[in-house]
Amino acid sequence: MKMNKHQFSCTIEEQLDLPEKWGSLQSSKVRCDSKLWTVTKYYLKYAEEIYNFTVRPDDVWVVTQPKSGTTLTQEMVWLIANGDYETAKSVPLIKRFPYLEANTLINDVVINEAKEREKGDKERLADFMTVLTQQWITLEQQSDRRFIKNSPAVLFSSSGIVIYVARNPKDVAVSHFKFLFHGADDDYFPEFFDLFINNSIAYTPYWDHVKQGWEHRGEENYCFLFYEDMVKDLRSSIEK
Repeated sequence: MKMNKHQFSCTIEEQLDLPEKWGSLQSSKVRCDSKLWTVTKYYLKYAEEIYNFTVRPDDVWVVTQPKSGTTLTQEMVWLIANGDYETAKSVPLIKRFPYLEANTLINDVVINEAKEREKGDKERLADFMTVLTQQWITLEQQSDRRFIKNSPAVLFSSSGIVIYVARNPKDVAVSHFKFLFHGADDDYFPEFFDLFINNSIAYTPYWDHVKQGWEHRGEENYCFLFYEDMVKDLRSSIEK
């Protein structure tokens, strides 16, 4: 189903000037269709293409704030739909369940570090390079059913099947810090948390993001889950 192209409006309202040690978090506050979001500085280059991505009725979306149980949900949803454990073991999740805007998250420093780290493992390097491709182009060319991960609420699908997952924001902040800064001194965390609650981290404001998912929870094609419920009773979450 080809959808009409949306009239897109996205303008920078504030370029966040973070200290050098937070270099990988450099972001901008932008207003997209009247809503204020914080996105990576690379996002705007592709924002209109992502926003106008053609959604199909049988697409399956997992939408979350980063570090909200996304990977667990992706694997759960993919296996429920496909029941193919051998493929799940052998094919990386990024290929089975692409992250729509993944390439907008990775700067040149991260790319070079990954290439150096994985240069001895051609398969792992190839998987990493997959992340750098414009996933929306790859997905447009895919003929079978698509499983798509999406974090920003700039694109919030009104079609397909959407599973939104929310997690306690305190745990989101801690997990996000640990993920971005492996081995970093925990003394940095209070400053990182200030950035998080002041909406200076990509994909914030947290509550506005979650609120959008919550407002759709009663719609037929939406399923709203809490990460804590999934961990406590995975069967009940599967049955939803």
